Amino acid sequence: MELTMVPGDQPVRRSRTCFGEAGWAASWAWDATERRFQADDSLTLLTDSAHPSALVGSRSRSTSLVQVSVAGGPACFVLHPPGEPLRLVGDHLRPEPGLSATLLDLLHRCDLEAARVVAAEALGVADSLETPHIQLDFAIGYTLLRIQDELLSNWAKRLTEAYPWSADAHVIMARSLLKDPYRQKEATEHLSLAVNCGLPVVTQGLQLLNDSLNLFHQSSVYSAVLPFATCARTDTVLTTFWGERPDAPRAAPIMALQPPHAVPLGSAADRVPAPREITVAIKALSESCQVMPPQVQRVLGLILLSLQDSLRLASHLAVTQNGRDVAKLSSQLRETLGHGERLASALASRMRTDEIHGRPAGSNTRLLHDQAAFARTANAIAAAKRALRFHADTVARAQTVGHAQAQALGGTTSFAARLAIDTRDAADELAVAIDTQRPLASQPAPDSQAESALTSRHAN
Repeated sequence: MELTMVPGDQPVRRSRTCFGEAGWAASWAWDATERRFQADDSLTLLTDSAHPSALVGSRSRSTSLVQVSVAGGPACFVLHPPGEPLRLVGDHLRPEPGLSATLLDLLHRCDLEAARVVAAEALGVADSLETPHIQLDFAIGYTLLRIQDELLSNWAKRLTEAYPWSADAHVIMARSLLKDPYRQKEATEHLSLAVNCGLPVVTQGLQLLNDSLNLFHQSSVYSAVLPFATCARTDTVLTTFWGERPDAPRAAPIMALQPPHAVPLGSAADRVPAPREITVAIKALSESCQVMPPQVQRVLGLILLSLQDSLRLASHLAVTQNGRDVAKLSSQLRETLGHGERLASALASRMRTDEIHGRPAGSNTRLLHDQAAFARTANAIAAAKRALRFHADTVARAQTVGHAQAQALGGTTSFAARLAIDTRDAADELAVAIDTQRPLASQPAPDSQAESALTSRHAN
């Protein structure tokens, strides 16, 4: 896999594996003179109780961009207003909870009636603040634009006066002028100013800018915005895209080299871990391994092999770039996951009928615990299979639409990256549990027929 070096005077460090343990984040600020994002050293990690796992980028009067890689996985870029904190949630960044985040979320979900109510409250709050709240002002502006409120013209003018360096302010102003046929030239001027300011930080603003440039046939600047509009994720309220460098957006997750000015996330990245349902289920299962009879431990070894094969396939799927390979790898990965699911389900079923022998006397409570642990493992793997099928089917349906397929591929490979981490941790957990019981596993199996039944049921 080719990786492009990040520009800079200092050497960058390549990750040892695709999915390492070390997370990092880096800040970039828009340079209006050079018309590109430059490395910025002002990134701050907030770890106090008021801002758990939050990042604050550049506070300068320019558009800011934060590049984040959680657990050493694929890196994504997130635009945000200067000085506004971003909360680290799983493998991506979200706005700090509040009125602005609520408004942006309502707009993202097209709940305009609720957005109208919240905007009325937000207008009163914004007018009462001694210092401007940039993100809240933008959220109000986009809401007024969507509902075509009579306050839009005055609010758009207020934004361009207060934030002349912001692409969002000029996009809102340009769109507010489109309804006036005598102010079309002024609207195109604001669109050009928006491009000169970098990119809108709100996903909706980026799409509006792209559509408006296309509408006015602004080919000279349209080509600069189109790659970002095409690659931007549609499941986030803030403009987010994958990539190795801020000037080279990608629609699908891709591994990136850590830039020299990046800061380690350390333990803060673990405060809001990505969902790892299989690992959680395997941990509960590992507690039961100490009293498992040998034939069950050998079946656990087969589950371990299934997890290890799933890790290999998920790692390949996470860096796949075309729909045909997604279909092939997804099918193989679902089959491999099903391997472990059927084994865990069969063991849980046999424990319900108490067909597993060789347990210490008086272990009914332990039997129920083990049964629940195997059932939970089977359910977690089954849930991963269902999610994988959903993503793969989405890619298949979107093959005829370039933008839709890029988004579908991005969602699939992102899920595969998380699944690779989940299966890796689950396999490590189960391997340790099995290793601690090897002396017990070497004893003669008291019920080889039960083990054969389990493995034959799995094969079927």
